[in-house]
Amino acid sequence: MQVSNDGPPPSGAGDCGILYVATGAACRAEAVVSARSVKAAWPEIPIAIKTDGPVDPDCFDQIDLIADEPDNLAKVRHLENTPFARTLFLDSDTYCLAAMPELFGVLDRFDLAAAHEAGRFATRWEADTEVFIRAPGLPESFIEYNTGVMAFRRNGEVFKMFARWLDLCEEAGRAEITCTQDQPSFRRAIYESGLQVAVLPPEYNFRLVSSGFARGPIKLIHGRWIYDPIGETPEQIFATLARTFNENTGPRVFVHAFGMICGHGPSAIPFDDPKRTCILGETNEVQSLTEEVDALRRELQAMKQSKSWKVTRPLRLLRRRFFDL
Repeated sequence: MQVSNDGPPPSGAGDCGILYVATGAACRAEAVVSARSVKAAWPEIPIAIKTDGPVDPDCFDQIDLIADEPDNLAKVRHLENTPFARTLFLDSDTYCLAAMPELFGVLDRFDLAAAHEAGRFATRWEADTEVFIRAPGLPESFIEYNTGVMAFRRNGEVFKMFARWLDLCEEAGRAEITCTQDQPSFRRAIYESGLQVAVLPPEYNFRLVSSGFARGPIKLIHGRWIYDPIGETPEQIFATLARTFNENTGPRVFVHAFGMICGHGPSAIPFDDPKRTCILGETNEVQSLTEEVDALRRELQAMKQSKSWKVTRPLRLLRRRFFDL
């Protein structure tokens, strides 16, 4: 069943657009938050969703109702039914910070575009131990892609790969040790295909699951994170992260306990700028370390100004010269 909003279609409808596939109340609620962020940052792009229940119709230009998918493969089954010639698929736990029309432009040369999996490989638990899920026969040097953000063209070769991906996922679900994650199967399906795949930089799929590097404006955040000091709801948390992540756009690393730690290079901020480390929320450990460093600096400065430091300077110079021999 398809439900469309009244009024003229947005600019570009039927050519380029964003697609969500969300089943279950929790994912539907997440998709609404994500779609609102897209509408705020990129109002002209049409948005479609395939879902199994009610969603806010103001967030979506096309709503397709689908059956519930108990095996967690709704995304894999319904991607090929996109209404767009060029699709940007987004997981429900994403948050858009800026327009990204260049993702459709990369499809002039490539069939599909996706980012590296930030954790290197998907994982599962076996006997209370977390292990990587690897695909036998594939070289370790062939990366696993994150399937939560993908741009792709609507063509037969892409859909052939999607069909193979679904088959592999269903096989993994029937295995002696079952695997319910779709990325290991996607990795094999891509490896076996002849598709031209572009690798997206992390700014287009900035993951919250681990520390991450950026060197330019972050345009899309991806992941779930609960952190009371910066917000009580996912929307508040994402909005705070968005401000912090792009406080400056030089090379920087996201570390959960500290926030963004900035490096050197083009667009970097000065070393002594207080914004060099953007704290996401107050933590006792960070405050304690900062106070300790300041105290040590004061003690060292006082020591250098003391009479004993000046008197013993010749001895220190002699010792340095002796050890340099």
